[in-house]
Amino acid sequence: MQIIGWDIGGAHIKVSKINFGKEKTITMQLYCPIWMNINNLNNSILKIKKKLGSCDYYAITMTAELSDIFENRNKGAKKIINTLCKILPEKKTFFYSNKKHFLKKKEAMEKTNNINSMNWHATASFISNFYPNCILVDVGSSTTDIIPIKKKCIIAKGNDDYKRLLHRELIYIGVIRTPINAIEKEKKLIYENFANLGDIYRILNKLPKNMDLVPSQDKKSKNKNDSARRIARIFGKDY
Repeated sequence: MQIIGWDIGGAHIKVSKINFGKEKTITMQLYCPIWMNINNLNNSILKIKKKLGSCDYYAITMTAELSDIFENRNKGAKKIINTLCKILPEKKTFFYSNKKHFLKKKEAMEKTNNINSMNWHATASFISNFYPNCILVDVGSSTTDIIPIKKKCIIAKGNDDYKRLLHRELIYIGVIRTPINAIEKEKKLIYENFANLGDIYRILNKLPKNMDLVPSQDKKSKNKNDSARRIARIFGKDY
């Protein structure tokens, strides 16, 4: 059996193809700025499908419904569901629900609140099988999830982005796209998007190139010199 898992994010699409017979896994991550143009979603799905080929089942999670290209999250989720089911075989495509099971297209369209931004829940549900008592911390390009697990149960106080933000179980700080002024305590900075944390981690040699897919703020080079130049502007200086 082969399964392809998809995480449709607002900035990246992450995919993993698992061949259970051969115990082999192939992973891909593609930069996909859905908020700029909805066609980026369609084109990225087609590109990944061509690269990974067919499989027995497709399992989907998403956070891209939050993108401001959509009027609201419900309409965003429905657009993503329809787009995926036009490109992937609908009968083989399932959407992860916060009830720890997967929904077919029809039910997913009716219960978008159960599938919106549930990638954190899917990760925690899987991890709980191996670490029944733990705190799972998942740091991404834009956000950090903090998920407590006790006796194999997810005991997070929040079950959606609003409540998770409220309880500090979702923090909008990541390693690439986060503005530097989001973490500077003294706030003696220029509040412009000249640079982001990606520039910091490039200078520190802690951002692998195969993970550094997002364009820089000025759309110029990502070398150390240009990263330092962007950071200097935040402090009102030239590098």
